[in-house]
Amino acid sequence: MPGGSPHHLFFDLKNACKQGGPQFRLSSFRIAMQNKNWPTQTNPLPANVAGDFNADPYSGYVMWDGNNSLSEDKIKIRDKNVGAYSVFYEITATGCNGAGKIKLDPVIRNGGSGNP
Repeated sequence: MPGGSPHHLFFDLKNACKQGGPQFRLSSFRIAMQNKNWPTQTNPLPANVAGDFNADPYSGYVMWDGNNSLSEDKIKIRDKNVGAYSVFYEITATGCNGAGKIKLDPVIRNGGSGNP
């Protein structure tokens, strides 16, 4: 994310759980400061990072509210982008029949509000 402005991040899984589409639905989104080192009670997210994404600091899972939303085929995340840092994230999709999961986990680089 370029410095100086907040952004929405969108993730689409077109035609999720529909005929001819993937037989998976989007089910969760979480963030961490290190690749695959997810937050815990003893290793929480920094408060500013949790606040930027409206994430639970102890699990990293984004909370769904007016700025963040989840449906079977779309995730919308508001990144307030207050500080400069990188976060790793994981998107999980669950099988439409409730069985099986797939995960994707790239990185987001924030420029921060003071770094245009």
